[in-house]
Amino acid sequence: DGVRFFNFNAKDGLNILDKQFENEAKALAFTPDGSTLAISDGERIRIRDSETNKEFASIQQKNISKMAISPDAKILFTYAAFRKTKEHPEGQQNLHVFDIATGNIIDSRIHIPAETW
Repeated sequence: DGVRFFNFNAKDGLNILDKQFENEAKALAFTPDGSTLAISDGERIRIRDSETNKEFASIQQKNISKMAISPDAKILFTYAAFRKTKEHPEGQQNLHVFDIATGNIIDSRIHIPAETW
């Protein structure tokens, strides 16, 4: 019934934070140190500070199935399933690199997965 965030520390234990949005999570990614979280609901990617639980960036991007965040939380990589359409008979770009601060696409490519991503 939506996505909820929890916070745990030794002093206070488990705290349930406010429900953030109604849609389910389609994809999640953390920085290696766990300080930043990216969550996609299938329409938009929200970037949150894990310590404060505050959203500090939002990127409009549909149909994401995989994501990764750079260790410094400046770059977001997204992947969507490869698709061919009438408008894009060779397939459309489905691997994107975003600047998190601006939400701008830095690079986009077509990626056709083999056995693994």
